[in-house]
Amino acid sequence: MISIAQAKKLAMLSQGLPPKRTSSALEAFERMGYVQIDTISVVQRAHHHVLWSRSPGYRPEHLDELVSQKKVFEYWSHAASYLPMRDYRFTLRRKQAIKSGEQKHWFTKNPKLMSEVLARIKAESIDG
Repeated sequence: MISIAQAKKLAMLSQGLPPKRTSSALEAFERMGYVQIDTISVVQRAHHHVLWSRSPGYRPEHLDELVSQKKVFEYWSHAASYLPMRDYRFTLRRKQAIKSGEQKHWFTKNPKLMSEVLARIKAESIDG
């Protein structure tokens, strides 16, 4: 049996907290498996907080660099997320199933709505 203090420490360490001094953002991704993308920004978008708390010296541009270097990729796993590239192969089966029609995408295409949105963007854009 472990104590409450030991259980708390175990929970924190299993989440990569506190981070190792040398931990990079990529190491944080690889340790956690994915980081859910958050669109809400009060101070900064939450996925940046997750990486900052696990990677000393993290800056939001580090995520852009990891994406452009093809070290992480964006994917809808159970939510919009960034995943380490080592896991890309696990997404291929589902992508192929959707492409072949064997499996449906999580949303249904709505061409009428898409046309309306594009028309509004064109009408209200600065270049419009």
